[in-house]
Amino acid sequence: MKGNTAKGAFSSSTATRVMTRIARGAAQIFTRNGHDWTSRMPRLADACNELQVDDAWLDGEAVVLDSSGRPDFNALQNAFDRRSTAEIVMFVFDILWLNGTDLREQPLRSRRALFCVNCWKERRPTPSAFRKTFRRTLCLLSPPHAR
Repeated sequence: MKGNTAKGAFSSSTATRVMTRIARGAAQIFTRNGHDWTSRMPRLADACNELQVDDAWLDGEAVVLDSSGRPDFNALQNAFDRRSTAEIVMFVFDILWLNGTDLREQPLRSRRALFCVNCWKERRPTPSAFRKTFRRTLCLLSPPHAR
């Protein structure tokens, strides 16, 4: 799959890379080392649960945005240290699996289009937004409280 994988949108010094598995409507959030951090980011898991999918694997980055909308790694670390993670949002930049179909062999552009079409059918997570960042279209998933 050379040239067919998404790279993180932010530098590793401003975000935490996460993989989100949604199975039968229930999201689990994993670190890049495979640790289940769902209990550390319950509101973000709730936002993922609102997606209109039966099962999926999402690749993204967990961040805390400053007042200018830029990632703030210090704020992210503080959120984890204080166990106050309601302000954490996730930029989703790839979908690897969707409703029983392995998408990894499809071009990245096609996977992102599938994500946009299939995950936002009738209702969107609150709030949701699309951003042009680093020449990539990213989906911002955030808990209802993080605005």
